[in-house]
Amino acid sequence: MLGGRGSGKTHAGAEWVRTLAEAKVSPIALVGQTMTEAVTVMVRGESGILAAHPAPQRPRLRSNVLTWPNGVQAFVMSASDPDRFRGPQFAAAWCDEVAKWPDAEATWDMLQFSLRLGDHPRQLATTTPRPIPLLRRLLADEHTVVSRMRTDENKHLAQSFYDAVVGRYRGSVLGRQELDGELIEDSPDALWQRGM
Repeated sequence: MLGGRGSGKTHAGAEWVRTLAEAKVSPIALVGQTMTEAVTVMVRGESGILAAHPAPQRPRLRSNVLTWPNGVQAFVMSASDPDRFRGPQFAAAWCDEVAKWPDAEATWDMLQFSLRLGDHPRQLATTTPRPIPLLRRLLADEHTVVSRMRTDENKHLAQSFYDAVVGRYRGSVLGRQELDGELIEDSPDALWQRGM
């Protein structure tokens, strides 16, 4: 799922996890760039997993494990150490902001070996795109289903944000990436590349 900043990627990911938990798909990996980011954004954030559940169905967070009243578990994990995915196994994974993971290729690859439980192991990647090899590979894969979300499609953001940020950056290269969720490639004729 490619989306601009504030487009609703986190909310969509949290609702996806809620749907999995209701269907008793378990265990689930919740992978953020860091443990802190995974907990503060994916789990506890305003659009995170806890906010997506009504109180009686809300999971409990203890250490790095979310446990739902029906027994489903989700493990909060950091993308910063690919080897942490050696050993655990999952039925599903929500991977947030994969385009900013420090070693995205290695972490993604190790996660694939862990997605081996249940009838249909699946994963959701939510990110504002950047031109990294992993994202290019996923977008080129015929088995990848791509959804796109634009910031201006989210009518729940502050009007001042629309006026100041969307108004200023709309149509620019940075705005196309950060607001429209477009994967902007470097020009081969450019003197400098973004990765430099």
